[in-house]
Amino acid sequence: MPVLRYGVLLLLFISSCTFSDNDSFEPAYLILSDPQITVRTDEGAPVNGIQDAWVFADGQLIGVFPLPAKVPLITTGKAMQIQINAGVKENADRNISAEYPFFTPLVTTLTPEPGKAYTIPLNYQYKDETYFDFTEGFETSLHLLTNDLDGNTETRLSITNEDAVFGNKSGLVKLTRDNDDAEFTLESFLSNNNNKRGAVYLEFDYKSEEVIYVGTQLNTQGAEILQYKVLLLPTDTWKRAYINFSDEISAPNVVSYRPVFRVIFEDDQKEVTKTYFDNIKLVHF
Repeated sequence: MPVLRYGVLLLLFISSCTFSDNDSFEPAYLILSDPQITVRTDEGAPVNGIQDAWVFADGQLIGVFPLPAKVPLITTGKAMQIQINAGVKENADRNISAEYPFFTPLVTTLTPEPGKAYTIPLNYQYKDETYFDFTEGFETSLHLLTNDLDGNTETRLSITNEDAVFGNKSGLVKLTRDNDDAEFTLESFLSNNNNKRGAVYLEFDYKSEEVIYVGTQLNTQGAEILQYKVLLLPTDTWKRAYINFSDEISAPNVVSYRPVFRVIFEDDQKEVTKTYFDNIKLVHF
């Protein structure tokens, strides 16, 4: 899946015309902002963390633009096909933009005129072939992440109505000096029989006074492996993470799998720390 590290490429103009030093031209512009997603039944909450637009003209990459964006287009008097792919910060790395493979690209045809601006609504949907292993929005009285790997029931993930990104509830982990470690996952492993061995992502919203560790527990041919891949720093505002577990879960020797979360009490300035989770989705093809 294409990714871009900022500083390597910001803008590439594509044109079939050649300009001399004395030539001048006025571009047209695409106005892009406020990305949204529309979800169908069983696709979870309509929340997203889209931060960039990957813009193509007639199949050629113009550039990757942080949103909101005003994207210049060279005008030739001819119609061009514009494609806009959703970009996310993969593995919470703000320096990397990745085309999110599960959102259907937006495609339109324009004949751009010099000086004109064209507003294109960024309303995405999940591709039809996206498979949802599970979604969890914490809106019912029970949730799915009840397997307490650390063995301390005082540090379990519970449901709260203190805060939420969507709906009225979210998941909450409270930690203290005496109960300082929460490690949890699904009750059962997920079979790899439905996985086409391609892209696999874990999406979720989080807000935390502690570091969050995110990883996988894998059943391979003859071994069980628990490993952490991403560390999410504390944040006092909600953020959405897109964790790429393609290499781990789609490996040919993996029979079954489940995501794992861990939070450890490390803030000695507080008696109690809180970590919130919401709108968790595990998706693949």
